[in-house]
Amino acid sequence: MIYTITCQRARNYGAVLQPYALAEFLKKNNNVVKVIDYKPKYLNQSLTSKNFVFNLVRSIIQFPDRYKGNRVFGTFLDRYVPLTTESYSSCSDMEQRLPPAKIYIAGSDQIWNMNCPNGYDDSYFLKFADGHGRKVAYAASFAMEELSDLQKERVESLTKDFYAVSIRENSGTELFKKATNRKAITVADPVFLLSASEWSKLASEKYSKDKYVLVYAFYRQKEVFQYAKRLAEKEKCKVYFVNTAYLDCIMPCNKYLWCVSPNDFIALIKNAESVVTNSFHGLSFSLIFHKDVHVFYPPRKGNSRLEDILKLTGLINRVVRDNKIIKENIDYRQVDRNLQLFMENSKKFLIETLVEKV
Repeated sequence: MIYTITCQRARNYGAVLQPYALAEFLKKNNNVVKVIDYKPKYLNQSLTSKNFVFNLVRSIIQFPDRYKGNRVFGTFLDRYVPLTTESYSSCSDMEQRLPPAKIYIAGSDQIWNMNCPNGYDDSYFLKFADGHGRKVAYAASFAMEELSDLQKERVESLTKDFYAVSIRENSGTELFKKATNRKAITVADPVFLLSASEWSKLASEKYSKDKYVLVYAFYRQKEVFQYAKRLAEKEKCKVYFVNTAYLDCIMPCNKYLWCVSPNDFIALIKNAESVVTNSFHGLSFSLIFHKDVHVFYPPRKGNSRLEDILKLTGLINRVVRDNKIIKENIDYRQVDRNLQLFMENSKKFLIETLVEKV
């Protein structure tokens, strides 16, 4: 038995599709897999201020997103992801009630980001598995530029009994080495473990007859939508926008697809004429489906995950500069060649860490 743990109850597409992909890959390699249905108490907390009125108003505004998001993503998880029968609310809860397993895998996504509660949750460092099976990190992410001395001590202490550690970004691999003086390797996000044909089986049958430029972007970057509009005019099609926040309906587009199913999300990328995104998983699925992708860096720090995959694939020129329309076509034969060795090493890491040593 293998247990994996990640942030699959976050209400976004990457959060549910990456544990699905990891579980599918492990199952294909003849493993019995369960994704721990972890629902930490802080998951639904939206407190950002000490002002009660502000928090109340914020909670009311976010209610539609929470309600629909829990339903849409919860339905996908229940149907497609091999969750544990029981759900767990804390590290101590898992220590007491989770049956032991031979192997535990932490990852992927920003499980070690100490700018949010994830990084201070011992569950994502597999503390609940102390004294049980083998601990492995697959494509864990810090999504941080640096660690404080205290944060380094935390990482060093909580990972010292890991059998193997892999990180999703090169910058994160370097952070881990500096914190622990131990080796980690950089591996691909789990979504790359499955092929385009495998993802297509999960896609809905919608949007195949539509002609559109798809926007999948966060932070309401106005330049993203301005660019998408001009690109759509050039390609003589509409602008579709997909995301999970109801208030994003204010952004200029021909159709806003609010909190559609992950199956629809995959179909939207698969069938798009072009994709304009500032999202790591927006870029990732665009590469998987060989789409004409145009990338914006988000306005916040922590763009290394976008930069790493763009450099690896030789597509750093797909970053939009000065809002100029990118006209060059993508040579996906070269992109796939660039990804091949990286993917082979990522799969090799997973398979070798699961093998019993004689």
